[in-house]
Amino acid sequence: MRHGFSWLAVLSAALSTVWQGQAALTDAQTNAIVPKLEIIAGDVAYCRIGSVSDEVAQRTRVAYQSMVTSATNHLKGIVLDLRFADGNDFAAAAATADLFTSREEPLLDFGNGVVKSKSKSDAISGPIAILVNSETRGAAEALAATLRQADSGLLIGNATAGPTNAAVKLGDGSNLQRVEPDIPVAVSLEDERERFDNPYMVALKSDTSTNQVSATNRTWVAIERISEADLVRARKNGLDINNLEDADITPERSSEPQQPVIRDPSLARAVDFIKGLAALHL
Repeated sequence: MRHGFSWLAVLSAALSTVWQGQAALTDAQTNAIVPKLEIIAGDVAYCRIGSVSDEVAQRTRVAYQSMVTSATNHLKGIVLDLRFADGNDFAAAAATADLFTSREEPLLDFGNGVVKSKSKSDAISGPIAILVNSETRGAAEALAATLRQADSGLLIGNATAGPTNAAVKLGDGSNLQRVEPDIPVAVSLEDERERFDNPYMVALKSDTSTNQVSATNRTWVAIERISEADLVRARKNGLDINNLEDADITPERSSEPQQPVIRDPSLARAVDFIKGLAALHL
C-alpha cells in the first residue's frame, strides 16, 4: 500500500494545478466534459465527468478548488462519477489521474511511452469514491483503472464496459482490462439512468392492477426524508417497514431542515464511504 492512502486498506478489509484557462469552450463542450459539479450531503464534493477529453483535467481541478472555496463546511471527500462516461483522449485520462497523485509514478502508456504523474504538494487528497458502471468506457475506463492502480480512490458500482483499444497499458505494464469495482452495487442500468440526474427519486407503482413495477408503469417522484420516528409510527400502524415505497407515510415536520435522502444506490454508498472514513479520522 502506498503512503498516504492507508484508509483504503482499512475500508477494503471492512467492506470486502492548472489555474489559468486556455481558450474558452462552448457550453456544449463544457457540459460534455464536466456537466455537474456540486456539494452533496452537506460536505461531500460531487464531480461528474461526461467525457474524458481535452481540458477535462484543468476544469476538474478548477471546479474542485471552487467548491473548496465556496463550501460552508470542510469537505470530507470527493465523489468522481464516471458512470456513462466515455472519451478517447488517453492523455487527458492520465492528466486527470495526475490531479489525485502526489508522487511521481507511472500512470498510462497509450503508445507514446509511459506517462508519469508529477510530484506535487497540492494534489487533490482525502477519500475519493469513483463511481463506474457498464457504460464507463474508453478513456473514462482508463481513468478509473489508473486511479485504482495508484491507490487514489475506491471504485464503487458495476464493472466497466471493457477496453476496445488493446494498445493501452497501465503504469505497471499490464493491459487495460475490464475494471471490477471494489464495492459492487446491485442496481440495474435502467434504474441508474432514471436516478442519474436526480438521485433523490424513488419509483412508485402506477399500475395497481398488476402490482408490478416495470419500466412502463412506474412513476419517479421525490419523497421527503423518513426519520426513525416515522418508521416507528409506520410499524405501529401495521405497515411493512421493509417495503415502504408504496406506503402512504407523511413525515413529521421538524423545526430544522433535513438533508434529502440519496436514493441512487451507488452514490449513496459512496457518500457513506466518505463520511465513514471522516468519522474514523482516516
